[in-house]
Amino acid sequence: MSQFFGESEQKARIAHYCDYCHDWIEPGDVYRRVLWRVNPFLHAMKEHVYPPCQPHEEEYEREEVSLSVPVAIAVELVEVVKISINGDPITTTETRLTPVTLDDSLPPPNVLDEEIPF
Repeated sequence: MSQFFGESEQKARIAHYCDYCHDWIEPGDVYRRVLWRVNPFLHAMKEHVYPPCQPHEEEYEREEVSLSVPVAIAVELVEVVKISINGDPITTTETRLTPVTLDDSLPPPNVLDEEIPF
């Protein structure tokens, strides 16, 4: 069971860690504190209000790299026989899709222009 205790704005008397921007809330800064409990643990979250959080975007800059990997999918139709509790056999057909990574040692896959009926 979880219980929400409340949210309040506090003026910091000591330094706290901001859970949003991962920087320090210095004494004198105003921060938001949220308290809740998830049995049996009490949780508190603190984040800047004034001055507002300044995310460190330079730390998160990254280059977008597109990656292309040729992949084939092996389609396998499997007939499965299950025995029910009263002993009657139940036959079902399952479709299993297995991704297969292509490399130079494998022949190229046959490309079908027609739809495969299932």
